[in-house]
Amino acid sequence: MGLKLRTPTMTEKGLLAVWMDVESSGAADFAEWYIREHIPERVGVPGFRNGNRYRALDGSPGFLAVYDTESPKVLSSAPYQERLDNPTTWTQRVMPMFRNTVRSTCTILQEAGLGMGGVLRAFRVEPKPGGREALRAALAALPISEWIDRPGVVRVRVAESAVSSPTQETAETEMRGPDTVASFVVLVDITDAGVLQEKAGEGLPVPDWSALGAVTPVEIGDYALMYNLVDGG
Repeated sequence: MGLKLRTPTMTEKGLLAVWMDVESSGAADFAEWYIREHIPERVGVPGFRNGNRYRALDGSPGFLAVYDTESPKVLSSAPYQERLDNPTTWTQRVMPMFRNTVRSTCTILQEAGLGMGGVLRAFRVEPKPGGREALRAALAALPISEWIDRPGVVRVRVAESAVSSPTQETAETEMRGPDTVASFVVLVDITDAGVLQEKAGEGLPVPDWSALGAVTPVEIGDYALMYNLVDGG
């Protein structure tokens, strides 16, 4: 059973990744809002499997939230759209303080491994001009089963954003301003920050992004897990 779990799978699962900074004056309110209301609200939407909040150890923006969904369609569903268009009072107070937001609603191209690490290495990957299809094929073929054989690496997800331009306007986007979209997202769950202290390329995957068809340098950030909520329904 353990060996089967290490095999990369093509899936129809969805993934939402949101990076952001926040005004320093609202940092405390932002932190409480995220764990007391926002993630529980999102995980309560049918089809959301979990919600995870991270802070940057290295890289920017300073915070990252990641949600797994049963299908990419969940991220355009009526219940989720209702939440986006009807923000709570607390959301209306906090979200205008967002800065540098990067938001990608994704389809998972392949994943391997199980569980969650204490640290997430997140790659935001953009194709060279005219090369989106070639980069998609290259990312879908990455040997991620080999990645999770490396010490400390427990899970890898490779995902493509549903759009290559900012998403449609909602009440939430009106409050925080336009979002940037990452075309492709690669997330590597790692046990702890000690793994990151190894020399570059030793212990963690470092693909030749340019050879795969990506614009370089690729945006890379290392994020520590702050909060996790799993759907109990």
